Amino acid sequence: MTKKLYYGLTALILLSLIVNFSRKALNFRRAGKKIEEKRGQLQDLEAKNQELKRQMEEVDSPRFIEQEAREKLGLGKKDEVVVILPPIEPLRGEGSEAEKKVQNWQRWWQLFVY
Repeated sequence: MTKKLYYGLTALILLSLIVNFSRKALNFRRAGKKIEEKRGQLQDLEAKNQELKRQMEEVDSPRFIEQEAREKLGLGKKDEVVVILPPIEPLRGEGSEAEKKVQNWQRWWQLFVY
């Protein structure tokens, strides 16, 4: 009787250890997958961050600032005369939104070419 009880308790303890080990191994595997997923997200975010830094450097450059001031604000350098043409009206109601948002230099081009 004592041998059966001893074997039964040993089997129960071993079964408990196997179940516990299996759970730990499964949790470890899940954690590993999460780590790999987060590493992939981190790499994507780092690449996006580098792109945003590059764009920030470009926007902070004097060349970009001058270009934006000329195109969007209609400004010019000192002793430079800025001439802004009125918008070109499309013929017979034709034209898209893209044609209505024509840059100043494009208006000049259209004035002399057409």
